Amino acid sequence: MLESPAVVSPPHLLFGECMPKVFDTDDYGLVDRALAREVALVFLRHPMVKRVELFGSVARQGMGEDLDLILVADDEHASDFIAEVQRQQMKILPCSGYHTTSSCRLDALRRIFGPAFAEYLGTAERLTSGTLDIFVFPAGWRSELARLQEDFEHDDPFFMQNVAGDAIIIAP
Repeated sequence: MLESPAVVSPPHLLFGECMPKVFDTDDYGLVDRALAREVALVFLRHPMVKRVELFGSVARQGMGEDLDLILVADDEHASDFIAEVQRQQMKILPCSGYHTTSSCRLDALRRIFGPAFAEYLGTAERLTSGTLDIFVFPAGWRSELARLQEDFEHDDPFFMQNVAGDAIIIAP
């Protein structure tokens, strides 16, 4: 029987250092819109989440390797989330990369939305096998793309424009 080769992904933050994360391709599944909707309904149970939007490959193609979500919250919690992500990123600056910043965003969610949210996040991570990336934006986020592009540094100068172009509401 042939074994699936191990795949090395971009650097991950592990014990305060940049380390490659290795996983077996047999354990890595795809995410579709039905699963995205199920995860969105989990997050809508939290009182700070007003709406959930989907972007990325699942929004564009109906299926992808990870689930990219926007949780729409009030201005205060969205601002707190952005500030916490920036604080987290300053701690891992030498380890910059998509997956470390994704981890920063998940950590920021836990801090800003409180202990009860960790349970919702755990459920979502189990449903998606941990292939989850989340942003928290205010309700009018599409009118703030330039500011959001500055707040969430990205190699692609059009990242937020692309997010706005992809994003679809999957849970009111």
